Amino acid sequence: MSKQQRHVPAKRVTVASRRKTETDRRIRIGLISLGAIVVAILAFGAYRVAVAVPNEPVAVVNGDKISTRDYQVMVRYNRLNLQSQLDAFQSQMAQLDPADDSTPIMKQILEQQLQSLQSAALSVPTQTLESMIADRLVQQEAARRGLTVSDAELQKQVEEWFGYNPNPPTPEPSPTAEPTSEATAEATPELTPESVGTETTVTAEAAGATPEAADATATVETAPEPTATTGPTATPLPTATPMTAEGYQELRQNYLTYLRQMSGLTEPMFLDLMRTEVLQTKLQEALAAEVPTTAPQVHLRTILVFTQEEAEQALERLNAGEDFAAVALEMSQDPSKDEGGDAGWLAESSTTLPEEVIAAGLEMAPGERKIVSSFQGFYVIEVVEKADDRPLDEVSLEQVRQGALTRWLDEASQAEGVRRYWSSDKVPADT
Repeated sequence: MSKQQRHVPAKRVTVASRRKTETDRRIRIGLISLGAIVVAILAFGAYRVAVAVPNEPVAVVNGDKISTRDYQVMVRYNRLNLQSQLDAFQSQMAQLDPADDSTPIMKQILEQQLQSLQSAALSVPTQTLESMIADRLVQQEAARRGLTVSDAELQKQVEEWFGYNPNPPTPEPSPTAEPTSEATAEATPELTPESVGTETTVTAEAAGATPEAADATATVETAPEPTATTGPTATPLPTATPMTAEGYQELRQNYLTYLRQMSGLTEPMFLDLMRTEVLQTKLQEALAAEVPTTAPQVHLRTILVFTQEEAEQALERLNAGEDFAAVALEMSQDPSKDEGGDAGWLAESSTTLPEEVIAAGLEMAPGERKIVSSFQGFYVIEVVEKADDRPLDEVSLEQVRQGALTRWLDEASQAEGVRRYWSSDKVPADT
């Protein structure tokens, strides 16, 4: 055998080949491992986005979790409602007649409403959270009290929400006066800021509040129609056509489809909002029935002035022995000055005076005088008499009853069992 056929060179080639093979193997393993890590990271990210984050609580209400997923749906839902109100006001502004003398006033009012709604848009995320917390509290308290919603009650609530009445009353057209040739025409009263109002249906659920269709209308209130000097001829006014059952079903289906596509709010979620509305009404009635009819009260006399210096001057004159009614008549800016400054009996829930004034009076002794600062100005108050358990008058009692649910929610929402985990990264992108 020749020297070229010796096995030594072949052995060297084999060693080099093995080394290259090992290197290639390690590279492949590294690439596979790197790919696996990348896939794992992507999978983990997808899991967090699709599962973990949506299921994270944005709040826990007495053990009942409000998920980020549901919260984001409600934020989008409330944004849609707010946007529809903005669109309604902008549409009204576009329809104003430049030749109409009332247009500048109406435009000013609509612009104010638009600014208010635009400001409200900034608080939608936090207001939505508080509304959802309030809804859970209402549901829990209703269950504790045994309050339920029947299928018929739920159906009625939904129909009313859409403006559908399955049993509309027989229309009774209102007559309008058509003056005869002998009638004397009178000028239409001038439109003023005081005679123009706006009504807005706002739907942030809760805060949730109330999930209603976002309509906004400007209502013009004018003086009564002038009466003709001779007898008018009555002519029936046209009456609105009631919504049919078919029209209601079509409207409902179209609206629910729109909500699902634009916000993710499903029909069961919408019905849950309607059910909570009924429960809220029932809970309000139950809490109102439990309101005490008596309360600690204080009988006050007051003098309202605009500066601290004026208040000190009034107090100095009173302490020097001047008659309270005389000083009030001379210095007070409150209408009660004609009654000698007598504000009557006041409870903590009264709205006749600022709450800080009433609170100060409840802590004072009969005959004591004091200066109290408020948003209205400076009050010089004097306690005439006090009672620890005096019956509330009808107006005060009704005010307490109407605010029963609000006061209960204010307290319950701050209880230890309500924990908030809200952060700005849980707010969905603008709709």
